[in-house]
Amino acid sequence: MNWEELSKNIYHKDGSLRDIFIDTVTRKVWSKWIDHINANFSVKFYNGESNKYETSINKIAIFDYWSEKTHSSSNAEIMIQNLKIECYFFDEIVFENSFDPSEIKSIEDHYTLQNYLVNISILLNKKVILAEENSLSLNIKPLITVDKHNILF
Repeated sequence: MNWEELSKNIYHKDGSLRDIFIDTVTRKVWSKWIDHINANFSVKFYNGESNKYETSINKIAIFDYWSEKTHSSSNAEIMIQNLKIECYFFDEIVFENSFDPSEIKSIEDHYTLQNYLVNISILLNKKVILAEENSLSLNIKPLITVDKHNILF
């Protein structure tokens, strides 16, 4: 797909976010992803329990929230070059990241995102889906599906 098609069909600016999903994950999968993110990217993590920002994702805070040891949720902003990915850690078994499609301004930005999707698919040995915000719950076709090096538009 060329940039014009990508811009029109995937990164169109309709006011909604784009969601990155991995279905049926475990804490082990989350832990691998968190370690990868902390080691490779700039992170701004809001620790809901301490009410402070940290420079890496705090697994203990996330896992404590999922175990209901605390009722304070946390979130993370991950910078992948010029792309800001958000993660809210809503659910232990469903991996979700979000980003604003207006941040994808060029084919190079698309390749940055695509490389992230491929890398986490390989790292976690899972299929990664890019979809319009909240569309998977409505059974709407994904925008991109990544299964390691196989990318379907």
